[in-house]
Amino acid sequence: MQLKKESKRLVELVATGCLRPVLKRTFASHLDIQRIGTENLPEGPAVLVYNHVSNFDGILNSAFLDRLAHFVVQREGVYNTALLPFFWATGNIPISVNSGSLERNVLRRSTEYLEYGDCIGVFPEGPAVRLKNDGVITPVEDRKHYPVASLIAVQNEVPIVPVGLFIDEEVSRDLWEFKGLGHGAKRLGSYRQETGSKPKYIISYGKSILVSRRGEKKASLSALTEEVRKRIIEQYQSARDYAK
Repeated sequence: MQLKKESKRLVELVATGCLRPVLKRTFASHLDIQRIGTENLPEGPAVLVYNHVSNFDGILNSAFLDRLAHFVVQREGVYNTALLPFFWATGNIPISVNSGSLERNVLRRSTEYLEYGDCIGVFPEGPAVRLKNDGVITPVEDRKHYPVASLIAVQNEVPIVPVGLFIDEEVSRDLWEFKGLGHGAKRLGSYRQETGSKPKYIISYGKSILVSRRGEKKASLSALTEEVRKRIIEQYQSARDYAK
């Protein structure tokens, strides 16, 4: 079992090392990617919590972090695409949107990666919920998997970093139909021809939210989750303002 675990770790390190430069060049050739607040990223393990602006948010943000990041991804969406080998090789964590309870596998694998000093990335609204122009997010506690980010952070006593993503709404709407890197590149190329410039993709990292196991009760998790939701909105608004 230990040998299998170490072999999987080696695959993830090699795959990420090989794929990251390719992905960064691919995305940077079609998007004006700007990262702000990078000083807020802790040196150790952390749970990064994002809003959603496109179907490639996990891949892009994983590529532009300076360490391994494993994203909790929708099993139903990933397992039916050509991107499955990438998600498997880089150690992303599948979760079912049809499950009414948090899967133990998510917590177990998240703990393993955090012990390595890696980051876990979570989109708490799920695949279908997006920020609108007024910065409104559907309350996270209304979603089936609302406690995932809070529970992972509390059980492992690691900080939560709220991250706001912004891209032009028209581009975002178009890229929710993203079916692969080739398809996405074609859509972005069309946008660049029409406007004469690459669309801005802003990533805004907020200050860490520190947690401890004392906050493991349901009421405390709900309060923490609501705080995370508010902080994501703040970072989204920061990213949107920066893009102007």
